[in-house]
Amino acid sequence: MRSLYHWPLDPLSRQARIALGEKKLKFKLVQVNPWQPDAEFTSLCPEGMPPLLVDPVTGGTNIVSGVRAICEYAH
Repeated sequence: MRSLYHWPLDPLSRQARIALGEKKLKFKLVQVNPWQPDAEFTSLCPEGMPPLLVDPVTGGTNIVSGVRAICEYAH
């Protein structure tokens, strides 16, 4: 299942949640505090800022960082 790493009060994270919801894509939310990122999030997202989408696909995993890229990926 897709995972969206987000911060609830971030407008960019909100935009990503709305875009994925409008496309009716199933995903689970993983909350990240930007001022205190955990090691798992930092290893996936070097810049350390949400939103980040992790999408397991056949043969690997797609990691999409940034709201613009997530919105394009959802189309």
